[in-house]
Amino acid sequence: LRLIGSAKFRPFRNVWMLEELGLEYEHVAAHPRSAEAAETNPLFGTKVPVLVDGDIKLCESAAINTYLGDKYGKLVPLSGTPARGQYEMFLHAAQCELDAQVATERKL
Repeated sequence: LRLIGSAKFRPFRNVWMLEELGLEYEHVAAHPRSAEAAETNPLFGTKVPVLVDGDIKLCESAAINTYLGDKYGKLVPLSGTPARGQYEMFLHAAQCELDAQVATERKL
C-alpha cells in the first residue's frame, strides 16, 4: 500500500485509517498539485490523497477509507446492512456539509 498526500490535508483521514487498521504502508507526504499527485491520481490530476494498492489507484479520502475497511474487514459496517446505510449517510453528510463549512471558515 502506498498513500500519496500530506497529512496536513485530507490525507490525514487515510493515515489515521491505515494506522487504526495496523497496516504497513508507504506514505509519500506530497502536497496538492505536486508531481507525485499528478503521476498517480486517476481522476483529478493533481489532488491528494491517492492510494495505490497493486494495480488499483483510488482517490478521495472517504472512498479510500471505505475501500480499506471493506478489504480488511474492520471499522466499516458490512455492505447491504442497516449499519452500512447509516455509515454512508453520515460519511456523505459530513463531507458535503462539514467540509464546506470548514473551507468557508478557512477563507475568512
